[in-house]
Amino acid sequence: MSSFTRILYTSAAAPSLGGESMKHLMKSARATNAALCVTSMLVRCGDHFLQVLEGNPDTVDELFCRISRDQRHAGITLLAKEQADQ
Repeated sequence: MSSFTRILYTSAAAPSLGGESMKHLMKSARATNAALCVTSMLVRCGDHFLQVLEGNPDTVDELFCRISRDQRHAGITLLAKEQADQ
């Protein structure tokens, strides 16, 4: 068995993140996640996001760091980070 990391976080969407910008974000994220072998779920409720990322520990940590610097959202709060056997 190999281990994987799961990260759960919330954030607030930037005011400019609507319609076409959100579609572009989703298309880009799907391609990136597939290339990195990361699974995720993104929920948007109004101006707030909830996302879970799962995959190789180093890959997920690097991806979360990159997401944390993304200007399309702010106020990132890490809710959980856990290791598990796949």
